[in-house]
Amino acid sequence: MQFGIALKPDISIERIVGLTRQAEAAGFEYGWIFDSHVLWKEPYPLLTLMATNTQRMRLGTCVTNPATRDLTVTASLFATLNLISGGRMELGIGRGDSSRRVMGKKPVSWSQLEAAVAEFRDLTSGKEVQHDGQPTRLTWAKDSPRVWVAGYGPKVLHMAGRVADGIILQFADPALIEWCMGFVKEGARAAGRDASRIEVMAAAPV
Repeated sequence: MQFGIALKPDISIERIVGLTRQAEAAGFEYGWIFDSHVLWKEPYPLLTLMATNTQRMRLGTCVTNPATRDLTVTASLFATLNLISGGRMELGIGRGDSSRRVMGKKPVSWSQLEAAVAEFRDLTSGKEVQHDGQPTRLTWAKDSPRVWVAGYGPKVLHMAGRVADGIILQFADPALIEWCMGFVKEGARAAGRDASRIEVMAAAPV
């Protein structure tokens, strides 16, 4: 079992940096930050500060989505942060419930999310993709970050089992986690993957 800290950026920037440093000093292995730019502070400048104030902790969004920003922007942000952090970035991504609904927009579908994960991996690996029908490539990018998919419904969880390195569940109830992981394991089996290699984050609020 590993421990991480997830920060909601409604506190001061100094507090965010201080808590990140303290968490790494205490042995926490992950530092996550919420991404809902209308509700709270923008996460990417904060992730830059978190990266430059740590040496070992892995860092990422918990979670972003493929609709708020163009996916090429998100890929470029993560590829840049991967250089800044020495390869310590992790993408946490979901359908965009809070950041989309607060603006009166719908979250993306599970199939759009699945396509975004594939495109993100290609872009951050320096591969060429067809983005809106246009050949697109981040020629300087390499070493794609791992991808964690956040979700609750059977379709998203099944998809996560097919494609994700990790699954983000924003609760810590053992029975609920077991129910969710049933769908994740089904998706993994359908894709010929070993479900035991998919990491599980129980993001319990405290």
